[in-house]
Amino acid sequence: MDIQVQTPLKRLMTGLTLSNFAANLALFTPIVVLLTLKLTFLDAEHVATNLSYVTGIGAFFALIFNPIAGFISDRTTFKLGRRRTWILFGLVFGGLSLVGIGFANQVWQIVLFWCCAQGFYNFTLSANMALVAEQVDDTKKGSVSGTMGMTQNLTILLGMLLMTAMSKTSNVSKFSVLAIFGVVASVVVLMLIREGKYTAKRKSGSSVKTKFSIWSVFPDPRKHRPFMWAWISRFLVMMGIASTNYNSVLLTQRFGIKPEDLSEKMLILTFVSTICIVVSSIVCGKISDKLKKQKPFVLGSGLLMAVALIIIAFSFHFNVLVLANALYGIGAGVYWAVDIALVTRVLPSKDTAAKDLGIINIANALPQSIVPAIAPILLSIGGYSFMFTFLGIVGIFGGLTILPVPELGQDNKAETAEVSKAPDLGLSVD
Repeated sequence: MDIQVQTPLKRLMTGLTLSNFAANLALFTPIVVLLTLKLTFLDAEHVATNLSYVTGIGAFFALIFNPIAGFISDRTTFKLGRRRTWILFGLVFGGLSLVGIGFANQVWQIVLFWCCAQGFYNFTLSANMALVAEQVDDTKKGSVSGTMGMTQNLTILLGMLLMTAMSKTSNVSKFSVLAIFGVVASVVVLMLIREGKYTAKRKSGSSVKTKFSIWSVFPDPRKHRPFMWAWISRFLVMMGIASTNYNSVLLTQRFGIKPEDLSEKMLILTFVSTICIVVSSIVCGKISDKLKKQKPFVLGSGLLMAVALIIIAFSFHFNVLVLANALYGIGAGVYWAVDIALVTRVLPSKDTAAKDLGIINIANALPQSIVPAIAPILLSIGGYSFMFTFLGIVGIFGGLTILPVPELGQDNKAETAEVSKAPDLGLSVD
């Protein structure tokens, strides 16, 4: 049988926040600065090309590996637990992969180790999200979602500050510090989070499917419409969020910021948006729990981020850009405050939580590849004004597409309605 063990909420939140922080610090610090430094050390002349090569392949690997990591986690029957096992595994072996990058002396070796890091840390991230679905009551998920959601942006800022403090140390030392932090965090997390051994449930008259196939990974969107709309909403909102990756290019090409001053200006923008994200995510997560509402927050965040992107589109003064990034930070914080809470509520099944959340996380990764691909087209049409405006409008649609998802407390009613309407929709197969 499936042994259910519940972790006290405060301990669970502490453990999940620490686990998320360690994994995100290890993934985003290399993307923001460390990979560039390592590739510059190996081949300064081709650093831009090699960076695109490394991050592009790594992003694709993360895209396809996310649901696979969840699929494996869902079927783990170790005594340590199907989530705690992979939190430990991901942080330890992800750390070893980072150390491998530090010692690498060829670009292909960096590609190999970076793909391994993406894969291992995705085990940790998918297990973290699954624990929210399994151990947090729907009425408390907003608070947990807000606390976890802020970690990604906070780690970017802290990662930049950490690397600045370690500017005179070797690349091996920098990668090793991230790895050691993850290993230490994994031990603390295992001490905080409780979980029993999982044994797959068997339905009467049927056997449990353990064979991997494409159909065992992706749920039928006709049967799980709230899940489908939640995926579409996150994908469109993330398209808008991905546009902020072009802030540095905007500063150099429109504002004429010199290369030696770029880090300082970017640190200001990152600091402002991060503070706004942290505060708004925590506050709005708690408000969401009290109001027992989630959809208005997603809709409002999409609109607020769209306004911020449109201001960025037509800004020609740095102070205006700072204001726009503050608005964007508030909107992003509101979104992260309820997003995890909402998607964990509309999962097809808690038995496959990690796999299904891996599919949701594809909506995070895919825009990071799509936006750079379409950016040259958007820029050729109308420059940065058109690109930021277009992606801001996409973000508005991201907020609107959350409307078909049932509100908190209406899930069972929605499922009943779906069943009763199914014959009228012509979805049955003879």
